[in-house]
Amino acid sequence: MLDIKAETENRQTHTRISAQALSDLVHRIGGEGDHFLVVQRVPDRPGCYVQTWHEHGGDYQLEYGDGVPERHFRVTADSPERVAEVMTRWARQEPEWDAGIVWESAGMPADEPVPAIPAEIGGDHRRHRAGGRGGARCGGADGEVGRIARPGDRGDRPGLAQAARRLRAGGRSAQRGEGRGEGRVTTW
Repeated sequence: MLDIKAETENRQTHTRISAQALSDLVHRIGGEGDHFLVVQRVPDRPGCYVQTWHEHGGDYQLEYGDGVPERHFRVTADSPERVAEVMTRWARQEPEWDAGIVWESAGMPADEPVPAIPAEIGGDHRRHRAGGRGGARCGGADGEVGRIARPGDRGDRPGLAQAARRLRAGGRSAQRGEGRGEGRVTTW
């Protein structure tokens, strides 16, 4: 069993599933109302996820977040087997889980820093703001504290979540290429 929670566009949630079940989900997505799969580790580390988007007949967009918006990366894959393999290695936290993949930045802007709270109001606010999560990176290293983007973030950010919202709203602008940020997406 993988210590993950997997959610699909049609709001199905699968917790602590096998590698085969994860692969089955990757192979299944692509139909109307079922284009994406978001995977988070259990227990959840905010901003740390791997996700994929697919429309039948097209490639897979694979993305991962590493704790903060500016560490959100993407690549295009041509097969569900490759996507399922990478997602499984990520879920297992294998040291070289993404070996051989050339990731491209998803172009998400950095969050604005958390404003200082006057001493008379908040005291040691940074410790409380971090919530004891061990920093911003997925590996648990100490890092700057700020709002951490999550899969499906409702902010006006390019990428998978925005495309999924457009699809749910019935718009076709989320088709391959639109709503995914600027520039070329690397294929591996």
